[in-house]
Amino acid sequence: MRAITKTEIKTALDEVGITNGQTIMVHSDLTRIGWVDNAKSRVDILEFYFKSIMNQIGPEGTVVVLSCTESFARDGVAFCYEESPSEQGVLSEFIRTKDHSVRSMHPLFSVAAYGAKAALICGSEICKTGFGYGSPFRKLYETDAKILCIGVDLLSMTFIHHVEQMYGVPYGYTKEWDNQVLRCGKISKEPFFAFVRYLNAGIDYNFSKMQNLLLRRGLAKKAPLGLGSVWAVSARDVFDLGIEQLKKDPFFFLDQTPNSQPWKK
Repeated sequence: MRAITKTEIKTALDEVGITNGQTIMVHSDLTRIGWVDNAKSRVDILEFYFKSIMNQIGPEGTVVVLSCTESFARDGVAFCYEESPSEQGVLSEFIRTKDHSVRSMHPLFSVAAYGAKAALICGSEICKTGFGYGSPFRKLYETDAKILCIGVDLLSMTFIHHVEQMYGVPYGYTKEWDNQVLRCGKISKEPFFAFVRYLNAGIDYNFSKMQNLLLRRGLAKKAPLGLGSVWAVSARDVFDLGIEQLKKDPFFFLDQTPNSQPWKK
C-alpha cells in the first residue's frame, strides 16, 4: 500500500481551504487514510499530521481537538484536569500532551488547543457549560474557526451540539454532575453542566441532511487523501445554517421525530 506524503496532505489541506493564521478544530480517524511516508512508529505518524497541520496554519494559527472524557458521565470515573487522557482518539491525546498545549476545564466536554489562540479558546477561567455561551465551542464561532475532518466526514462535528443548545432544541436538557473533579491536586467545588439528550425517547442523530446541505450550498469542501478524504467547513457557516434549519424543523438533526416527548412532562 502506497503511503501518503507531505506534499499530498498539503495539497488536500489547500483544496479544502485551510490557510495561514486559521483556528481549526480537528476530528480524525487516521486509520481511514492509510500509512504515512517514512513513518516507523505511531509517534512518527502523529507527528506527521501535527506538523503538517501546523505548517499549514503557521505560527499565528491554532489547532483544537476534543479531549472529552465520556467515562466521567458514563461510568462515574473521576476527572483530573492535568492527567485524565482524552478519549477521542490518538491524535487528540497527542496534541493534548504537547508542551504549551492548553486544555479547557470541563470534566466531560473539554477541548485541547495548541497555538496562538489556545488560551483564548480554552479560557483562563473555568467554563461551567459544555456547549453554551462562553464555552470553547462558542469561541470557535467567535474566532471564525474552521472545522477540519480527516478520515471522517462532517457527521463527526461535535460543534453541532453548540448549535442545538444555543437554539434550544426540545429534545435536550442541561444536566449537572457531582462526580469528583480534581485540578492542581485539589478537589474542585465548581458545578459543571452540559447539554444532553433525553434517553429512551427514540432520539437518534442523523447529521447527513446537514452535511448534504452544506455541500449543495458550497459551504463545505472535500478533498481526497490516501484511502479516505478530508473535509472542511466554517464553524460560523455550520452555526448559521443549523439555526436556519432548526427554525423550520427543531428535529432537523435527528433521524426522525422522537417517539416520545419527555420534555412535555
